[in-house]
Amino acid sequence: MENNEQKIENNSLCAKCGGLCCQKSGCGFIVSDIKSFKFADMKALLDEGNISIKAVFTPYRANKMTMVLKMRSVDKEVVDLFSASTACKLWTREKGCPLPLELRPSLGAGLIPDLQEECSRNLYDIEEVINDWEKHQDSLAKFVKIYTGKKARDVYEEQIEVTCYKVYKKFLKDRKSLTLGESEILKSIPCMETEFKDVILLGKYRAIKELNEEKI
Repeated sequence: MENNEQKIENNSLCAKCGGLCCQKSGCGFIVSDIKSFKFADMKALLDEGNISIKAVFTPYRANKMTMVLKMRSVDKEVVDLFSASTACKLWTREKGCPLPLELRPSLGAGLIPDLQEECSRNLYDIEEVINDWEKHQDSLAKFVKIYTGKKARDVYEEQIEVTCYKVYKKFLKDRKSLTLGESEILKSIPCMETEFKDVILLGKYRAIKELNEEKI
């Protein structure tokens, strides 16, 4: 999928909502946003510190993990396959996004401004975007191995367990304290339980165990 310069900017609407989309997460790249997938070029891009390898879990690929590139979120690592999302690390409340429109990832710049729908629609077909990333899974898996020393699937399961543990523990202590990203994790878990039930339960039981020990 080519980006075809499909990018939108509406500063007045963005100012009214306060950049809610940027507060939720760093935005995603489509394949044609990336100038080169050569090893050296990709390594340099990831080493800049502004981009993460992220996994998405969608019905477009029978609920299988698909790795993509996204702008890095606050306090996240280069391999951030699964976690409660936080704001884009480049975004600030005072200045918004520092990148000019033409340099922003297409899935961010392609959001259709609409306060009533919280900019939930995009110029790009998400199913096509995910399918385009499919041919780069081996390449991204190699970088996961380089940065973590582990296979992508193993990292994904570890991060699911840790995230579920943290979110469930916080939820059980004070559900009102959950962030937007943490609330989204709770909503996403049901569709993941078929394939990742064991690691989800490990995280949940670890949270319950620690909370019970704290009461003693």
